[in-house]
Amino acid sequence: MHITPQNRIRANKIIGYTLRDLRERDGITQSQVAEQLHCSQALISEVENGIRSVKLVEAIMYSHGIGVTSQELYEEVKDALADEGLLPHTMSTRRASTRKKAL
Repeated sequence: MHITPQNRIRANKIIGYTLRDLRERDGITQSQVAEQLHCSQALISEVENGIRSVKLVEAIMYSHGIGVTSQELYEEVKDALADEGLLPHTMSTRRASTRKKAL
């Protein structure tokens, strides 16, 4: 699989928007997540705005910081990437989302 630089940037934004949507859905602030993860609020902002990519282990820790399961985070990100044409759609059940389009 070849991932172009443009698609990598789009994917980072989609992942960040999804993390933000999940956090906001549960009424958690960036500062609260940063405190849970022992990092700066600025770092959380960079991730949520797609400026900084997130590693798998960071995504798992982030999910626990906002009170969702790693599986729920995975499903949300997978669906968001499919919505943007970066992954094929699957037969998974989809929830309504307020996620923004990356483009």
